[in-house]
Formats: sequence, C-alpha cells, structure tokens
Amino acid sequence: MQLRKIFTLAFALFALPVIVTAQDAKGEETEVELHKTTKKADDYFNAKEYSTAIELYKKAISKEKSREVKMRITFNIGECHRLSGDCRKASSQYNRAAKLGYGSMANLRYAEMVICSAELDDKKNRDAIRAYKEALKSLEESRKADPDNEAINEAIDNCNYAIGQLESDCVPEYVVLSDEPDGLPDIVNSDKADLSISFIPTRRGTPDVYISSMNDESTGKKEDGWIGQRYSDIFVATPKEESKRGRRGKKSDEGDYPDYNDLEPLSSDFINTKAHEGVIAFNSRGKEMYFTRCENIKNQNLGCAIWKSTLVGKDWSQAEMIPIDLPEGSSIGHPALSSDDELLYFAADVPGSDGGKDLYVVAREKRKSWGRPIKLTMVNTSGDELHPFVHTDGYLYFSSNGRVGFGGFDCYKVKLDTKGMPTGDPINLGKNINSPQDDISIRWRPDRVEAEIGYVVSDREKRQSFDIYSVRRVERILTANFVLYNSKTGKTLEGATLTINSKAGKDSKLPKSGVDGIVPVPEGKLEESVEYKFTVSKKKFFDQTIDVSTEVPCERWAVKEKDKKDNKPWIYSVELNDSKPIECRLDPFEVPIVLPNVFFDLAKWDLREESKAALDSVYSILKRNPTITIELRSHTDYRDTEEKNQVLSQKRAQSCVDYLIGKGVSPDRLTAVGMGESEPFVITEKYKGLGSDLFEAGSVLSESFIRRQSSNAQEIANQVNRRTDFKVLRDDYVPPVNESAANESGDKAPSQKDVRAIGQTITLGPKDRSLSKIASNNGMNIVDLKKLNGGLRGARPMAGMVLKVTKNGDYTEFDATHYQVQRGDKINSIAKRNGVKAKDIKSLNGIKNDGGLIIGSWIQIK
Repeated sequence: MQLRKIFTLAFALFALPVIVTAQDAKGEETEVELHKTTKKADDYFNAKEYSTAIELYKKAISKEKSREVKMRITFNIGECHRLSGDCRKASSQYNRAAKLGYGSMANLRYAEMVICSAELDDKKNRDAIRAYKEALKSLEESRKADPDNEAINEAIDNCNYAIGQLESDCVPEYVVLSDEPDGLPDIVNSDKADLSISFIPTRRGTPDVYISSMNDESTGKKEDGWIGQRYSDIFVATPKEESKRGRRGKKSDEGDYPDYNDLEPLSSDFINTKAHEGVIAFNSRGKEMYFTRCENIKNQNLGCAIWKSTLVGKDWSQAEMIPIDLPEGSSIGHPALSSDDELLYFAADVPGSDGGKDLYVVAREKRKSWGRPIKLTMVNTSGDELHPFVHTDGYLYFSSNGRVGFGGFDCYKVKLDTKGMPTGDPINLGKNINSPQDDISIRWRPDRVEAEIGYVVSDREKRQSFDIYSVRRVERILTANFVLYNSKTGKTLEGATLTINSKAGKDSKLPKSGVDGIVPVPEGKLEESVEYKFTVSKKKFFDQTIDVSTEVPCERWAVKEKDKKDNKPWIYSVELNDSKPIECRLDPFEVPIVLPNVFFDLAKWDLREESKAALDSVYSILKRNPTITIELRSHTDYRDTEEKNQVLSQKRAQSCVDYLIGKGVSPDRLTAVGMGESEPFVITEKYKGLGSDLFEAGSVLSESFIRRQSSNAQEIANQVNRRTDFKVLRDDYVPPVNESAANESGDKAPSQKDVRAIGQTITLGPKDRSLSKIASNNGMNIVDLKKLNGGLRGARPMAGMVLKVTKNGDYTEFDATHYQVQRGDKINSIAKRNGVKAKDIKSLNGIKNDGGLIIGSWIQIK
C-alpha cells in the first residue's frame, strides 16, 4: 500500500475513474437527498474533472443541511486537491473532515498531505523531518483507534523509513538540482506540467531531448478538467551548434553537457494531436519512437495505448497503435525498450487484476508483432508501478507507491538478468532523488554507460505541477598523505619513494618525499572500496609495505570547498586516516632487527614451529630486498660458560640459516653468527617489547645489571637477551648466474651434470600477465614452465602468484613445505589434506580467507 495515491495528470498515470462514495463517520453509506449542485459536483468528480468539481462543491456545501453530506463534500474537496497535486489545500480539507468525524481515512489523508507539503529545504531537511514526525504522531493516534488498518500501518513504516534516511549524516548517492551548467531544466520546464523526458541517439554523440508537457504551446486548446491544463504534447530540444561547420555536442572544459536550443513542439503532423501524447521511448538506432497516447472523449473511457512512429528522412511517420494481448478495457502506456530492442516494458491497468497499475514485459516475435505479455510479479505491489526505464548499467528503473519509501511515488531500481527479467529485491534510490512529494520517473542519459547524469520528474517544489530536475551521481574523491620516518632516529625521511599497488593490478609511483617526509597521494590515484598496498623504499633502508583500505564511512564525506564556489555540490572529498597523515617508519640497515618468537628448547638448537613463522618474515624481507645480504645472529643469556654459550648460539644461528636456504634463499646471502652472551640487549626509548614496563630506556641488560633486579625481573631480562636478530652486511648483492656461479671456496662451479641448481621461485607482480614472457625471462619456453608447475590447468597469471622458474632445479626441500593450489581448494581442505592447521597456512602466506588463494600458485604449508 502507498502513503498516498496520487493520479496527477490523466495521461501520465492513466485516465481511470477514482470514485469516493458518500460516507458517514462509520463508513456506512447514507441515503440523503442531495442538492442538484452536489449531484453535479459528484458527476464532475467521478469524471475526474477535479478543477470544476472543486468550484461546484464549494457552492454545494452551503446548500446542504445534512452533517454527513457536508462531511463527505469536505473530504471530496480534499480528494480533488490531492489528485490535482495541491497538498497544502488538500491537508486543510482533510483536517476539517477529520474534525467533523469522517474517520480514519481523513486522518490518514491528512497525515499524507502534511508530508506532501514538506520541503527539502536545506542539507538538514529540517522541514521534511518535522512534517514526517507530525504525520507519524497523527498516524499513531489513528492506529490506536483502528489497529488493523493496513494503510495506516504501512504509512507509519514509511514515516519511520523517511525519518531515518533524512536524519542520516551519510552522503547520498545522488544530488538533484533545479538547474545545472548546461541549463537543460530551465529549457524544458514551464509553468505547466512537464511530465517525462527521453533522449534520441544521434550520430554527433550528444542526444536530442524529447519531453511531454502540458505547456501553452500544446496542440489542443481544450483544457484537461483534471488539473485545468492543456492536453500534453511532445516537444524537442536540440544541442546548440558549436561552429559554422555545424558540429554539435562539444563538452565544456568542466565536463558538462552543451547548451540546448529552446524547446519546440515536435514538427511532425502525425504525432501531436488533441489527445494526450507523452512518455516517449526510442530504439537503439533512434529510428523508432514509441509513445503513450490517451484519447479523452466526453462520456467515453477509452484509456491509453502505446503508439509507434518511424523516422522517414527527417520526419516522423503516421503513428500506429501497438497491439498488446491484454484483456479488453486495459489501459496501457509508459513504453521502454531493452538495449537490444527485443523487449518492450510498459505499465498497464488491467481490469480484474490484483492491485493497481502493474509493470509488464513483452518480447518481439517478428518485426512488427509482439508476443504475450509477462507480468513482472517480483516488482509489482498492491499499489501502482509506473514509468519503467532500462539503462545500459543493467537495471530496470521504475516508480512505485506500493513500497516502503518517502511517501507517494518513489523511484526504484532492480537488477535484470540475461533474459531481461528482474532479479533480487528492488532498491529505493534514496533521499535527494526521492522526496516527500511524488517522484514519478527517472531517466539516465544514454551517452553515459553508468547511471551518472540523468533527470527525475517530480512535483517537489510546490508549483502544483511536475517539473524535470537534473540528477548527478555524487563524485567522491579520495586523497591521502603519508609521512615517512627513520625508525632509529625518529626524524623524517627525505627522498623515499612510495609505490601504490592494488589487487586490480594498477600501480604507480609517486614523487619522492621532501624534507618534511611527506608524500601526498593526489586526486584520481585512489578508488573507493579498494584494498591497496603501499610500498615505501629508500636506499640503506628496508622496504616497508602498508595495507590501506579505502572503505570510508559515508558520514565522513564532505562537499569540497572549492566546488561550493564552482556550484558543483555533487563533488565530495575525503582524506584517509581521519585527515591525519599515515605514518610509516623505515628500519635502517645498520640497526639489527630483533625477531620476536624465535624460541629454542633448553640447550637445543632445533627450530620450533613458532620460530619458523618468525623466520618467514625474514624470508619476505629478503624477497622484497633482493640486493641485500644478512647475518643471522643468535644470542644467549649469561648463564652457563662463555664457551658453551658461544657454541650453542652458533648452532642456533645456523639452524635459522638452514631454514631460509630450504625456502630457496641463496646461501651467498646468509651468514650464521653465534654471539653468545657478548652483546647484552639495550632498552631503547621506543622499545615496546617484553620488559618495557620494567626497565628504563638506556638500560643495558648485562649480568651485573640483571643480578640487581628482582627474581621475576631477572627471568624476564634473561629471556629478552636470549634473542635472534639479523643485520644487513651488503646492499649491492647481484645473484650469480647458476651456470657460472662460484662456490664458497672460490673454485669453479660444479657441472650441472653433477649437481642440480637449487630451485628458485618468483612472485608475480601486477604487470606479469604473460606466461610466455615469464618463461622467456627465466630461460625456458612456456611448455617447460607449465610442466615445472604441474600443467597450470585453469590457472592464469596474476599479482601475488608464486611459480617455480628454475628448469631442472632441485625443489626437494621446497616441495616438502609447499603445496600448489588447485581449482576448488579451500584453506581448511588444504590444511586437512596436509595435516597442518588452517591458521598456520594463513599466517605463513599472509592471507585472510579463501579469497587469497590463487589457482596454480604455490603456498607454504610448513
């Protein structure tokens, strides 16, 4: 059910009778002899001649003596104003009828008209919120007296929905403007009802605009008694010429559409008649025009039909009515074509059907005939669904007064499947496009693939008539600022490089940081709702990777100040990280990096599982920094002899080195160093690890210092000393070619016949899209590459994919700790198959869920 049913305009919402029977407060029909003026007014009311009926009812009310009749006349005057689009006058009459005792329907209508009279006055929409709350209060009182009234209950749902939408601080998806840079609303709107807008494709790119309007240029001189305006006609506006060469449609520097010439009636002698013409649709070539025509002959209810005309030369041909296989007496209109012209969507009022007006679709059978209509049941409600429109974004747009919304008619969209049928639930287009008044139609420009620029037909500005308003999709611009620091000194880093990489495969380098360490990310570099990786690099520092999500809460967006001045309220901006710079601290090579959680059992040097996970971070650092060599250093506490501690620490350091070699790191890049107890840990000012709450900055955890502490502090200090760290030795390492690499003793490398090279792997970047090129870069052909990697059936190269790249390489150790992802694999199934834990797979490979698995890629499992 709808908040209000407004059949404002005969052709637009179908010329069908709306009859209100004389009732008393209990809803019972009364048998009262009516004055002849009242009878005459009722006749005009039932004929939908509302402007005439109002004047007669005003005269009749003073001639009637019955309270019941006066009450019913008052209500009907409210109906006349409502159906003519004058909400303020209607609310006054309904309020008067309610006080006379008309009943719940008067209260409901009064609440509806209070809302209809509201204005979307400013950003906070205070007037509209006040109106909804006033209406809600009245409806709640009505529900107490009539708790089972479905219309009242649904009206309450609408009020609550609208209040929630209007009070939200979230930026709407669209803004609606009464004017725009191209001035189109000023050209197409008049002081009369302007009812629909459509576009005809042209070769020059910029479309001609067709509208239907009741303005004073209409063909028929007779006025429609419904609202006292002329019968509607079709009018055209064409883009202004750019130059003497006759080219049209050039966009301005700001991306706006060109100015249009003044609106003119369609010149064809065959289209505009004394009847109503409107709601136009064109086929994809712009050669066929489909439109609604409603005959209005006195004492005859002929309803509406869809007509078709063909463009012959520069003129439209004689129109022919499209036969639609619906029951006799059906009123049909509002045509819309699919992008391939094979489906015709329309609205129809079918006698005997459930609900009001419904949407249908019919498929083309032959060039000039259509099949049997299909009712769009998942879209239709017990209210009215009108004005269908199909856009290239794959959605069907329509209006309805039978769904939860702002009241009256709202605009909705629903996704279409490959057969052109609605799928899923319709979506309300939200505040701005929809208002407390009737928003009966939305159309998007055909020269934009997405729903970016369009027009909504609405009566929102109290002109007692419909107008056409410009709609702009809100453009949201993301910016960010990074500030880079030296983790040792805390000073800002100059000359560091920031690289943006997204899962979509796009990457770009930004200018290097200045003296202040700041790197700004300019407009246009970031897209909304994307997971990015920012890589920061600088010589003599370890590369750092930062994960940044551009999922921004909607309430944080704001209109850009400069765009307020430029009158572009559809452009919003936001800076990530709550408008604060994103901090990144790079570790310099000269500072040893302590590895947390590298643990050994007492007096042993075998790596524990948690130790392997920590060493995997070293492996990642070596992969990101391929020119460095490191020494892995193992420390002990002071307990036991220096000689034993030295030997134990050397074995532990060698265990770490062996583990990394097993993962594919060249031995040339690794040196194991046992430090014994020779280098006690120093607590720095920025130290946040174990014992940071016990020991002051500058404390050296020497034997003498530790012995002065409590027993608990001594144990913690010894544990801190028992650490493993690594230190960069060189940053100019060049990986040797396998065939000519020298061994550690400097002798000539063994023949490949005698020893197999250690198998290497690579991690693909965003630009590694060709298997052939990957194979060639690694000295093999694509057949060899696929064979080396299990055939790669169903796999395609993408960023983050790990592949083997050493032909005839020794992958014995690698295969023992890795698994190749197959189609259909899940993390849990891989873990179960290999006897490991799912959480370890996630940790080892830096993935959060199954979406991180890449078919054909090798992942670490141990």
